[in-house]
Amino acid sequence: MWVLMVFIITFLQSFIYQYLTIKMEKRYGFFIDPNTKAHAIHKTPTPRVGGIGIFLSFFISVFIFMPDFWWLAISSAIIFGFGLYEDWHGNTPKQYRLGAMAIATYIAVYYGGYIANNMEFFVLPYFVAVALTVFAVVGMSSAINFVDGLNGLASGISIVVLIFYAMLSFMYDGRVIFPLSMILVASVLAFFVWNYPKGNIFLGDGGAYFLGFMLAIFGIILSARHEEISVWYPLAALAYPTIETFVTIDRRIKRKRKYGIPFFEAEKVHLHTLKFRRRTKDNAAASRRLLLFHFYINILAFMVHQYVFALIALFVIVYIVYLGKYRKVIRFGKF
Repeated sequence: MWVLMVFIITFLQSFIYQYLTIKMEKRYGFFIDPNTKAHAIHKTPTPRVGGIGIFLSFFISVFIFMPDFWWLAISSAIIFGFGLYEDWHGNTPKQYRLGAMAIATYIAVYYGGYIANNMEFFVLPYFVAVALTVFAVVGMSSAINFVDGLNGLASGISIVVLIFYAMLSFMYDGRVIFPLSMILVASVLAFFVWNYPKGNIFLGDGGAYFLGFMLAIFGIILSARHEEISVWYPLAALAYPTIETFVTIDRRIKRKRKYGIPFFEAEKVHLHTLKFRRRTKDNAAASRRLLLFHFYINILAFMVHQYVFALIALFVIVYIVYLGKYRKVIRFGKF
């Protein structure tokens, strides 16, 4: 019952923060996302710091209702802070940002004690497991940022995964990930109401990095606490943003090698961008179709959360489907 109360309180906090942020940005314009950027698909300048409301409502609720997880709030604050700085200046050196993400992840690992070490087939040595955990969390922070391009897409992806995390946690004991996931769902859902379908406010780098960080950390905690849940489950649940990241890295390496374009330079050939530009011509519709795809993946991952080979097979199948759809849309303008 207390989780429902915290959910409502957190949702109202985030909803009010989003409203105040929109009003303040319209007046002062500190964090406005212009519609003149090369990869922009919105028609009017829009506030890009929806992550402030998400982070603050989560941060406050955790400190009040789950104070034992102060380390999670503090470590995520580092991630969010660097992302917010990126939203403000837009030119943060990438090595500094990646370094901050790694430090924040290590803080969470050190104080939380959760690492990805049991790979089902073998158990990794502690230091290797810590390095892998840091790599996975930093990677997912970037992955959510890569798919943050349509109204409701990145936040919707996060909500879906968090709900399934909460369901799994509730099935086994419901003491840690269930309340934490529901608190974060409430924070993100309030943003989603303002962001989808009209895009009154955007998530921003701060919000995207924060959500990616939390999704990865929650997934690691979930599998570490419950031996019934495979360590490969979070990878399957987050298959879409993970695959988007792999494809983006590969594309940018080839682009740099062939044309000399800097690796971190923004582009407009992500699957969601192509789907919008070449197929639906409707931001909300394109997002809705990709969220449905992501939802189906999570249903299947949930059903086989105990079975490592089924989870790996699911990830491979999603990868093949994604590549097929991507090649089709980029070559023929279809989806």
